Amino acid sequence: KIITVSSFAKEDIKRELEVPSEKIHIIKNGINTHDGVDQEQFYNKSRKILFVSGSDNQKNVSYVLKHLTSDNNLFSKFSSIEIVGISDASEISLNENQNVNFHGYLDHEDLNKLYKECSHFIVPSLYESFGIPALEALHLGCKVYSSNLGALPEVMKDKAFFFDPSDSDSISIMIEHLKENYRNYSFEDYLQAKEHTRTFSWQDSKQEFIEF
Repeated sequence: KIITVSSFAKEDIKRELEVPSEKIHIIKNGINTHDGVDQEQFYNKSRKILFVSGSDNQKNVSYVLKHLTSDNNLFSKFSSIEIVGISDASEISLNENQNVNFHGYLDHEDLNKLYKECSHFIVPSLYESFGIPALEALHLGCKVYSSNLGALPEVMKDKAFFFDPSDSDSISIMIEHLKENYRNYSFEDYLQAKEHTRTFSWQDSKQEFIEF
């Protein structure tokens, strides 16, 4: 038997390793669904864009970040871009920008503080077998802009704005939507998103694994 985390990953395993479907069992990844933000915390969020990623090519941060920082209007809407998992601009071959802050590795407590502080979250990956940071960001009140590749559409459903992270025009459309709608994510929208994230409880994943 093989255990994997999404239908997308299952199809990948079937295709690449030629494993029969009946030998592959899906147990979704889980997040801590006990936390959240209340209405006051939600409306006190800073207009900041958050990435939680790494410098691997498949994470695609450099390509999308170049588009964001070259937009002359972006920082009239947002005060900064915060990047977790990358130590500095040189790590992804970019020039320094005063509006982009690199945090390197953060423990989960500090990461949760950033989720709660930032209003928007971007995941530009070319390949993800699941996408835990996108779910965590959604659960803690961020409006999520997500790659339409890998398992992310399967995991996020209709709770994210999707774009093609390999296509310059699609990225430009995403940025325009980001700027034009940066105030249009309501607390009611967030509560609906939180209901979605609750279907990815770590406790449920743990119990399903034990039963399996």
